[in-house]
Amino acid sequence: MHSDKAPRFSYFSSQTQQVISSSNWEEIFSDQFITHLQESERTEGNVWWLDICDATEQDVDIVSQALSIHPLTAEDITMREPREKVEVFRNYYLISFQTLVTFADESGEKGRTRSPASIFWSTPSSAGCYILVFKNGAVTFSPSGNGHISRVRDRIRRLPDPSILSGDWVCYALIDDIIDSFEPYMQAVERESESIEDQVFIARVDDVRSLIPRAENLRKKITYLIRALSGKVDVLNGFVKRCQAKDKQPVFPDGDLIMYLGDVQDHLVTTMSSLAHFDEIVGRSQSNCLAQISANNLRLSLNINEVLSKVTVLATIFVPLHMVTGLFGMNVTVPGPLPIPSHPRLRNRQQNPPRMGKLQYLPIRPQRQLHRLERGEIKLDADFFKEFNKDLSNPDLWTKFHEALQKKQSGTDTPASSSPLPPLPQLDAEFLFWEMMRISRTPDPYMAPALKKLKASGKYILGALSNTVVFPDGHAYNTDESGVKGQFDFFISSAHTGLRKPDPKIYEFAIREMNRLAREKGLREVGASDIVFFDDIGENLKGAKKAGMRTVKVNLGRTQDAVKELEKITGLSLLEGADRARL
Repeated sequence: MHSDKAPRFSYFSSQTQQVISSSNWEEIFSDQFITHLQESERTEGNVWWLDICDATEQDVDIVSQALSIHPLTAEDITMREPREKVEVFRNYYLISFQTLVTFADESGEKGRTRSPASIFWSTPSSAGCYILVFKNGAVTFSPSGNGHISRVRDRIRRLPDPSILSGDWVCYALIDDIIDSFEPYMQAVERESESIEDQVFIARVDDVRSLIPRAENLRKKITYLIRALSGKVDVLNGFVKRCQAKDKQPVFPDGDLIMYLGDVQDHLVTTMSSLAHFDEIVGRSQSNCLAQISANNLRLSLNINEVLSKVTVLATIFVPLHMVTGLFGMNVTVPGPLPIPSHPRLRNRQQNPPRMGKLQYLPIRPQRQLHRLERGEIKLDADFFKEFNKDLSNPDLWTKFHEALQKKQSGTDTPASSSPLPPLPQLDAEFLFWEMMRISRTPDPYMAPALKKLKASGKYILGALSNTVVFPDGHAYNTDESGVKGQFDFFISSAHTGLRKPDPKIYEFAIREMNRLAREKGLREVGASDIVFFDDIGENLKGAKKAGMRTVKVNLGRTQDAVKELEKITGLSLLEGADRARL
């Protein structure tokens, strides 16, 4: 919509060759102006053009009284009648056309100056444009967000012969410009359909799956354009037929203007034929995608059957052997790790274990306060460490841990009743936390260089989803000394968003950020299947997989395996020598 100060009313006269613009009726529609408008309608040789943008009911009433507009016409304009049509009245005829309104036009840019790729990913909307043609002039009711009016005025200024200017010519120029405004979308559809057709047979299996939603999205856009243009074909054919009729109304044009309208008809027919051709190409490509996926599934099924047949043979051989070894076997005690409470690293508070990774295997995870801290619900202060220490010192947690340990050692589902529970270990929660933070700040020798290599290639959008905490002001950990964080195009922190992995909302947030950056770089829309998610925790990987992402497990101590998988996905060489990452 226009602001209050934007000019909504404009008036052009062939006598002055000037355009009078105003933001309100008082400046342009005085009593003298209405008298001048009525006199211009009766004066031969003076062609005028009045345009009203985003007309209100009051605007339509004033023009109706000044130019004797029929109530049915006023009702269509006021109610924004969407049906495209041609209607003739005693002193004028009405043409109702639907035009495209885009965000770029609202910012003042001309739609045809934008690249087809950027136009393709925008979603245009339709709005009614109403043209009333009188004997010596025309009145147009145009929507905001289109450049038709300004482009037709430029065309009038460039006319080689001003004598051909008339209200009928203004009507023809507007119709021609509305049809031409579809051309950038046509170019975008053509490029996208050719791109999909080329990629069907050269893309990998995972990429072929991503082509199906692209093709479906393109067919929706083609259908939208065909529906927007089909009504114009009927209106234009009916308009030309009425102009060529022997008993035509006096208000209809004749002569060379009919030839101009015939040129617009040819352009419209060509556009519709091209859209039908593009729709056929996309439909064929979509069928080929489905056929290729079906063939791949059949090939995978055959491979699985082959593997299962081999496994069946192995089972036939080794199951009897297992029975023999079971009959003549015996249980022996083997050396193993000390129980956690008697471990020398847990005997006093000054020698707590440096990392908390082992606590992840306990039946009850001591993460109630830690999760709240990572979601930014509480501060990192003495109260947090006090409550966190209570979580770690939960007797039920350690009891269940030792029961699980005894079950594993005895090889049965019930713990050994004769084995006493060791005393509850004394833990220093604050020491554990800061030791974990210190170790986690050390860049991985494989992942960190590979990340820099990906960033330098400029081919990918890199994002991070991190369960983080907010350190106190002035703390040394507030600075990114390693420079790893700066390698990402966006960084989603759980403590700042209130979302932590594996909450499904954090993955949806990441997909939206990916699409925002893709639009800024002029890339196509990013789907969840286009994203590869790396993590070392299983529940985080499961959450990403449910969101539709591809996942890769990063095993601690074997991060080079994940980098090798990354090489297969990207086609970049990220390792060299003895499996060392490139620096």
